[in-house]
Amino acid sequence: MRASIAGYGTVSQGIHVLIRWRKAQHYFIVRLSQDLFGDWVVTRSWGNLDNNLGGCRHNLAPDHQQALELVEQIRRRQQARGYQQVD
Repeated sequence: MRASIAGYGTVSQGIHVLIRWRKAQHYFIVRLSQDLFGDWVVTRSWGNLDNNLGGCRHNLAPDHQQALELVEQIRRRQQARGYQQVD
């Protein structure tokens, strides 16, 4: 199943939004997905390409709209920090 999410294009079932950013050797990835219980999960992963340092954080959102709002907040923050979105 494929759907269109405003501002994020067409996505397939499973991961609904996947955005990647880079700044020099640093990367940041955000994923919006729905787990097996139907909860919306925003996952942030970050790290450095030169070493194994990095991390991951999961946040549950009460509904799809609030999950999209969190993704948008993250997108604005990464842009303000100088990260460039990559395909």
